[in-house]
Amino acid sequence: MGLHSMIEERQFRAKITVKFYQREDGGLRAECEDINGFYLSSADREALIEDIIPVLEQLLHSNYGLDVDVHPLAPARYLLVERSKEVPENQTDYREYTYDHRQSAA
Repeated sequence: MGLHSMIEERQFRAKITVKFYQREDGGLRAECEDINGFYLSSADREALIEDIIPVLEQLLHSNYGLDVDVHPLAPARYLLVERSKEVPENQTDYREYTYDHRQSAA
């Protein structure tokens, strides 16, 4: 398979950036400038992480009519848990997501 074939087979994917902010109570807040209406905040960091993908899918559908499956570009749970040890308190961190259009059931 040549380079040209690989480029033709690879589809463009949009990248969605979700920013995370430490809350004073130890919780986490997530915002996304790319998607209108995306704002999550919780004292339970794990619950917030689990809510990101379904909320992005719902907002992409309701705001833009897109029926998509959202995927993290890197595992958010690993990055937030492991890198939180390296990120100073009150500093913004972020994760990137992408999506694939769902196939219609025939």
